[in-house]
Amino acid sequence: MPLVLLLQLACRPEAADSVAAPYEPVPYSPDLGGTADTPVFDAEAMAVAISTALDAGRGITGTPVFAAYNEVMSSAEEGCPNYYATDGNVYWYDRCTTSSGSTFSGYSFYYNYTDYAPGDGNIYNGQQLYGVAQMWDAEGHELNLGGSAADVKLTAVDGSYSYWYSVAQGSFSWDGTGTEGSWVTPGMAPDLVLNAIEYPAYNGHMFYMNGGVSGIAGDYASVVFDALTLYDSGIGGACPEEPGGTISVRDANGYWYDLFLDGQLATEDEVSDAACDGCADAWYQGQNLGPVCVDYSALTSWTGAPW
Repeated sequence: MPLVLLLQLACRPEAADSVAAPYEPVPYSPDLGGTADTPVFDAEAMAVAISTALDAGRGITGTPVFAAYNEVMSSAEEGCPNYYATDGNVYWYDRCTTSSGSTFSGYSFYYNYTDYAPGDGNIYNGQQLYGVAQMWDAEGHELNLGGSAADVKLTAVDGSYSYWYSVAQGSFSWDGTGTEGSWVTPGMAPDLVLNAIEYPAYNGHMFYMNGGVSGIAGDYASVVFDALTLYDSGIGGACPEEPGGTISVRDANGYWYDLFLDGQLATEDEVSDAACDGCADAWYQGQNLGPVCVDYSALTSWTGAPW
């Protein structure tokens, strides 16, 4: 589409006796409850919020989505919904009602791995789902899908390591049974990716979290993790007390604070021993407000499964 330039013609004004001084904007200074330039900051409360978000985030996996999805799909029948194939992937796309009264509207790609060995040295178990759909079972329970979910475990054929991968991204809700107490039952729109690895012979672990957790009680309601990554010493980590990455915290008034962590994003990263203390300074609009100290040990102190 061509760019259209609109030109407005006006009469030339008469010369003024004096020229007004140029406008100088005044910086916006929100009222944060303290002075205009110093926000209210509570390091202990912020640490509690971060710890709460870490614990809650480990519970936001793709697993509950599959319980609801498989419940509705159990009443599917031949021709409802209809399936198609593209580039080796199979998906259903339809709007139909089965003879038992279940309804499917939209589309979804679904994969179920049971001891799947593609020849890459790993054995896959778990499920993945991507779709945009509304589905009702015969009793009228409604499932809404609008994104992707995954919870997959890869185990090395030689048993040397296990790797977990979880995704919960999008909008999901289910008012039926089988997901009681999970994040899917009330309906949420999470955006969270989790990765973890374990080397049993070395008692080595890695944990990765990317995304946000909201609805936290207290002064700091939301926490966002940007590539939060922690290696313990068993996996070659030089800073097992503190992850690498960034944590952003939003307070109840809508103001954001950033913590730039000192740990490793990769095991080859060099880190100062003095910086590996679990503490990172909180920053607000270029101001260093002081350290926030968190115990991150739970991220790598698990055995057998990370969540």
